[in-house]
Amino acid sequence: MTDRPEPANRRSGERRFAGVKAMVTHDQLGLTKCKLRDISLDGAFIETGTLVLSKNADVDLVLKIRAGDRNRHCRFQATVTRVTAEGAVLEFRHLSESEYRTLFDIVHEE
Repeated sequence: MTDRPEPANRRSGERRFAGVKAMVTHDQLGLTKCKLRDISLDGAFIETGTLVLSKNADVDLVLKIRAGDRNRHCRFQATVTRVTAEGAVLEFRHLSESEYRTLFDIVHEE
């Protein structure tokens, strides 16, 4: 029996490993908690637990971002590009300049 090769990393940008709680919204599933494993300027990997997302599904990823002394929620439109036993790979789409700056700050935070 031969080992199967790992799938190629399709996201070319720098990833930041996060391990933070997040939420995903889906037309048929509503708002569901998940865990953000990593994020880049192109997309993210979320651990979905028992939630099953289908490939090519349109979702919103909602993250709680610390802004000074308070929190704010940021919503990013995404498409599910791959589904694994652990979760789903999301590719961001239709990012505004403000959303891109927010992602940039998250990914390149020191």
